[in-house]
Amino acid sequence: MGIAVVLEREAARRYLSLATAVEAHGGGDELSLLFRELAQMETGHERELLTRAASVGFDADIPVPDDPPETFDEDGSRAGVELMTPYHALAIAIRNEERAFAFYSYFSAIATDDEVKTTAAGLAREELGHVARLRAFRRRVYQKDRPQGLSDRVAEATSPAGLETVFAGLATGSAGLCRGVMATLEQSGDHAGALLVSQAVSMVERWERPDSRLAPTATVSSARAAGLLELGSLTRLGAIKLAVRDAEETVEVLLAVADSVNNDRVVARAQTLAEQTLTRLTVLRAPLNDPSLGRPLGRPS
Repeated sequence: MGIAVVLEREAARRYLSLATAVEAHGGGDELSLLFRELAQMETGHERELLTRAASVGFDADIPVPDDPPETFDEDGSRAGVELMTPYHALAIAIRNEERAFAFYSYFSAIATDDEVKTTAAGLAREELGHVARLRAFRRRVYQKDRPQGLSDRVAEATSPAGLETVFAGLATGSAGLCRGVMATLEQSGDHAGALLVSQAVSMVERWERPDSRLAPTATVSSARAAGLLELGSLTRLGAIKLAVRDAEETVEVLLAVADSVNNDRVVARAQTLAEQTLTRLTVLRAPLNDPSLGRPLGRPS
């Protein structure tokens, strides 16, 4: 409960910080108001958690950690705030809620105490519900701001066969990227981290296809173009962050398909693939707990 409270509290603080930054850059009242509404949502979640804690015997002064786990994409949220659209703001919020879901899912999986396991699983379901609400809001209000590349992917995935083709492209790119991350970790002597990333490879390699026309995520395409997939081009931290962002983008594509396509089979399949990708995201984020990740290898990221 202490971890959950501090995560909600920190998310609210950062959304307020973003609102202030938008106002300072003259980014418009609409985007500033959106961030403030997101901050209020997180504060409401914190109050709900405190109420729940009190109902099971904890008072409002339950201990919280001084160094909570990182689930908020600080770098992505601060970059180019003066150019940010409402769609991009909601994309940040959705990505952060997905990260919180991944954290609680992982926590539930490793917990040995049944009550902790059950509570973490419940919090994970709540975070996934927040994702659904935010995506519905973004679809309803900001459809016009959706990036063209994402719209193209959705248009390609309107049938079961189309969705499988789209996902095959995403998975093929992800598998290659994760193998590169494994090589970087092995080169640095981080064999435990490489073993974790190998789990992510096993989750996607069955969808790999040797068809060069299949499109990976924009993250993988950009990394290829910049030569970042060559061994020694990234730090351990940079390599893992790249794989994490690729998984996050894959989730975004799949949930956009589930939001937009009027085909029950496609929607159900896209949701299943999104859940599986969130599991991969959880695995990929695990090595980020290693404090030595910033040690450089070759050219800095």
